[in-house]
Amino acid sequence: MKLVRVATCYGEEKSCIWKGEDLFVLRDAQSIVDVLAMSAEERASLETRLSAGPSLKLADVKLLAPIQPTSLKDFMGFEVHFLGALKWMFPDGGGPGGAGTGKLPERLYSHPMFYVCDNSALLGPSDDVIIPPNSSYYDCEVELAAVMARGGRDMTPAQAGEAIGGYTIFLDWSARDVLRHDTLAPTKGKDSGNTLGPCIVTKSEIEKYRVGDRLKVPMKLARNGELIGEGDTEHSIYSIEEMIAYVSRGATIKVGDVIAMGTAPNLCWVEQWGHNGEIRPSPIKGGDTVSMEVAGIGSMSIQVREGSPYVELPPARRYMPSA
Repeated sequence: MKLVRVATCYGEEKSCIWKGEDLFVLRDAQSIVDVLAMSAEERASLETRLSAGPSLKLADVKLLAPIQPTSLKDFMGFEVHFLGALKWMFPDGGGPGGAGTGKLPERLYSHPMFYVCDNSALLGPSDDVIIPPNSSYYDCEVELAAVMARGGRDMTPAQAGEAIGGYTIFLDWSARDVLRHDTLAPTKGKDSGNTLGPCIVTKSEIEKYRVGDRLKVPMKLARNGELIGEGDTEHSIYSIEEMIAYVSRGATIKVGDVIAMGTAPNLCWVEQWGHNGEIRPSPIKGGDTVSMEVAGIGSMSIQVREGSPYVELPPARRYMPSA
């Protein structure tokens, strides 16, 4: 089952089951996470009832982000991506673990690592992405993200897996030159946009891609019709269930939280810059169309626009003697 949020021509927001070109509106104040929490039998019954009634047409609505997450977290889940990114971020061979020398920090393997995304930068599949002022190295990462249908605290991986309701695509937009500069506070390079969409699929749609305790979900990334990279999620350092269990350690996961696995190999720009040793492919520019496809979920094509002029801030004030 595919679930979407849409805006009608009257400005009304609706949550719907998506079948082909038809959208069947959820009734009785049901939300998408309510449907994700249902059993397969309950969802089938709901779909049968709604399909017998009126529908909206996909062409007549605007697709919104399929959920407004209570929290959005993004992991560093894949070695090849992490190494390429660190090579570009620290070309002098410095950085954590001496990344520029081709080594990964050992702490990458001691526990999962994630950052908390900016919910105020949430975008849907119909929204343009605006490049931040003064960024010349703009990038996008394609990721698989789990949507939580149940909450919990101090979960085991098995409990975390049972709490997943479905999956969506997460696009992590990044100003890499800002990230390279702001190593003490890297969030500023990330808060220009977080795209979710085009839908949420129920867990069974992705479980068919399971290989052992990992998910092997194929993905593609293109810019203006030219393939940038393709890969899959099989070789994650930790499983999605282990990642979610880590998030819940000493903390509460809530219904509606979205947890992304991180960027699988070949599915962004900065990783390729690091491995290629040059800025190839060229950074994303205003006027580009960035497209991606994730098996079992769908595809999106996002328009990118140039941002506002850069406004210089006054110099910082020093209150302590220079070191």
